[in-house]
Amino acid sequence: MKRRLALKALLAGGLSATALGKLADERHTLDAALAGCTTPTDLDYWEQVADRYSLGYGGQAPAARLGVLAVDVAELRTLLGQPQTTMDRGRLCRTVGQLSGKA
Repeated sequence: MKRRLALKALLAGGLSATALGKLADERHTLDAALAGCTTPTDLDYWEQVADRYSLGYGGQAPAARLGVLAVDVAELRTLLGQPQTTMDRGRLCRTVGQLSGKA
């Protein structure tokens, strides 16, 4: 969770979306190599993230909010590439759909 906060701070500080995307891609590659499958706790966390996006911009500029949203969707894309149970994959797909609808 601290990584996400650091990425959000970098984006708010002026790091370009392209550079942030490359950084996120590298991190996801490493995470995918180290991780097995998603735990229910991870899915609970991502469902809460999707719910928070429903509350509005939270004082952020729309472009900054979109950048943060793009990082979250990219992280979920990585999770979709990992082995999941049918129930967990359904929850994950629903969460991705919710976040994609916010963009």
